[in-house]
Amino acid sequence: MQRISVTLPDKIAETLHHKVSKGERSQFVARAIEDALNKDKKRVAYQVLEDFVPYDVDQNSVDVLRDIRQLRAITKGGKIN
Repeated sequence: MQRISVTLPDKIAETLHHKVSKGERSQFVARAIEDALNKDKKRVAYQVLEDFVPYDVDQNSVDVLRDIRQLRAITKGGKIN
């Protein structure tokens, strides 16, 4: 655990003090930060998917997968057998 100091807007600090008991504030704030970080991680992942530009290949997905598996069998661990 690390002790940190943060500055909150008056209204948020007052609401926190009224709604969350003194002994539970650290855990409450930690959960809120963790939730916000997870939400941001999801937002970034969704943005990556949104920005993805599909491209055409001359093969269907079954053939592409077969080629990948054959290449892996030939080059185990990045070394050609």
